[in-house]
Amino acid sequence: MHLKKAAAQRINSVVSRYKGELIAWDVVNENLHFSFFEDKLGKNASEIFYSSAYHLDPRMTMFMNEYNTIEYSGDEAASLEKAHRTIIVE
Repeated sequence: MHLKKAAAQRINSVVSRYKGELIAWDVVNENLHFSFFEDKLGKNASEIFYSSAYHLDPRMTMFMNEYNTIEYSGDEAASLEKAHRTIIVE
């Protein structure tokens, strides 16, 4: 199965199942410094995932879990600004 289709099916399945039951949702977990899905599916892949999850359950709080990316990162490609640009949902 193509990654894009698999990710969309997973988001739809899990968010639909737990709609209204969660206090927060880790939509994109460990995206390897905001590039894993973007490298494979295009520059706005994470944005599409957040938008999909938001439209399925707009009252949930969404976040990105990216271990050691901002707080203690030696990776100059990781920044709070880049994270913010990645997860803007309109």
